[in-house]
Amino acid sequence: MRLKAADLAQLAEDGSWVRVRHERLDVLVANSGGDLYAIDNRCSHANMPMHKGRIRKCVVTCPSHLAQFDLRDGSIRRGPMEGDPENVRPQAVFAVEIEGGEVFIEVPGE
Repeated sequence: MRLKAADLAQLAEDGSWVRVRHERLDVLVANSGGDLYAIDNRCSHANMPMHKGRIRKCVVTCPSHLAQFDLRDGSIRRGPMEGDPENVRPQAVFAVEIEGGEVFIEVPGE
């Protein structure tokens, strides 16, 4: 399923982001270095909202225990500073498409 995330102008600046919610889905769409990425907005370690963290050089840092994830592939860049590090797993990522000045994400579903 394809969902509109934003107008491209909303994500024009490095570090800008939007949050997209649809049914049970919660996605962070972010501009990092001029490229757009979409990643699960809930941290796999503590279910915290990633949009409240920091985005820098293709890495998003969870605001709770500072776990870091790569925006490009969802991989773990650094585990959490507190809590069970075995409980953290890579974040889901979603394809981003730009069409006619609009940003879309491709998500699982019908």
